[in-house]
Amino acid sequence: MQSACQSIAQAFNGRGAIKPVKFADAYMITRDDGTMLAVEPYISGDYKKYNNNFGYVSHEGRNTPQAFSHFSYEHSNHRMLIVDVQGVGDVYTDPQIHTADGNGFGGGNLGQEGIDKFFKTHWCNPICLYMGLPICRPKLLHFITLKTKAKESGTVAGPTPASGQPQSQCAQSAGEGFKLSEYLTHIHPVSGCATEQDLALLGMRNDQFERLVQVFNTIDSNKDGALDRSEVLHVVDASNLQMDAKDLQEFMQRLDAALSKTEKLGFAQFLCIWTGNE
Repeated sequence: MQSACQSIAQAFNGRGAIKPVKFADAYMITRDDGTMLAVEPYISGDYKKYNNNFGYVSHEGRNTPQAFSHFSYEHSNHRMLIVDVQGVGDVYTDPQIHTADGNGFGGGNLGQEGIDKFFKTHWCNPICLYMGLPICRPKLLHFITLKTKAKESGTVAGPTPASGQPQSQCAQSAGEGFKLSEYLTHIHPVSGCATEQDLALLGMRNDQFERLVQVFNTIDSNKDGALDRSEVLHVVDASNLQMDAKDLQEFMQRLDAALSKTEKLGFAQFLCIWTGNE
């Protein structure tokens, strides 16, 4: 299994990876008494598990291991995914491979279910973008920039799936299966709290977010966490955030489209319309 992973690691490095990765060599030896052992060189240092075969992602914040897993799926034309990435730095060992058909690579191969589990918790990071991988959910990236890149090229450049292969997990995650306004419903104007990841998805700085929270709460006279059209326009006037004529026109079009379906906008929906990330 590690030889298969090493082959994909070499392809990853060949794409100009900022931090090259490798897998420790693994061997099978037979002792004099006939006992067979799997052995590999000792790796000295701080050993970390970056992800596993059932959707776990480490909170260490490392980008390269997660991007490598993502790369393995695209490089193999969606036939396999390397997970259980662990080791010291970017010297990995004891991986697991999921295959789309569920065949091979032992009992840890959970097939398509394992692949789906990975993409439900994977957030694309700057290395995914740098490597030209199809973008799933952007992590700590300027969401508007990603949308612009996608619009310019039709899709973010990446390995072309083999004929007959299913649509990329990333295309599914970035498409109708993922609505930013629904994801951001945990942000409430009263608490005014947003994570770094939330801000990245919105393409906003923290000071901009805090200013909008302050203005939103001031204008929300009913304190119901929602604004009607006139109140939204008051927020635009009072926020003092610069918006050129074209941006203002596009904002008004998004606002009118949203308010044709409802009388008021909740805070999460307001944020998405404000930043153009419906």
